[in-house]
Amino acid sequence: MDFSVPITTLSLAKKYYCSMGCSHFHMSRDRPDRYKEYCNLNISKDTEHQWQTEQFQELYDELMQEKNGENVWFLHSRMEDLVHSVNTDDAYEQMLVATKRTLEIVPDGYRVIVAETINGRKKHKYREGLIFRSYDRGRCDHAAEYVALSLSLAESDWKNMIFPLENRTSARVGNAIKDCKLIKRKLRL
Repeated sequence: MDFSVPITTLSLAKKYYCSMGCSHFHMSRDRPDRYKEYCNLNISKDTEHQWQTEQFQELYDELMQEKNGENVWFLHSRMEDLVHSVNTDDAYEQMLVATKRTLEIVPDGYRVIVAETINGRKKHKYREGLIFRSYDRGRCDHAAEYVALSLSLAESDWKNMIFPLENRTSARVGNAIKDCKLIKRKLRL
């Protein structure tokens, strides 16, 4: 999107909204001038929800068609950001399918990023990430699958690290494994 173009139409607003991750926070922080224009259009929450759903589906389709895996961790992370806003059973089912696909194709060194997305990046009291969210939706079966996927991803990166190990990377992988096991114990999965 060309951010120098003022947002004066619904079509431009949609492009802007989607390019900012469907996030008012990112819109207001990164492009406050465009955000003001966006807000002046008085776009309904229903319209934004529709755009989030469309964006989620586009990301899902792109991830499922990905061949080499280079972009997978990013697509997965963006999907995870949106699945909670879309908040339908179908979207959560697609998220699990996409995560399983990610496991198949994400390259070594990027697996830990996907594991962190599954675990959540905030303190556990905020119940972020796919494990907590699935559990809180009453899908303990999905939460348990996410635990297995997270551990598989992180442990794979651990085993496949190229020497000499970077202390930062090894600590990150170790933290992802530790965090996932702690969530598993907390939720008794």
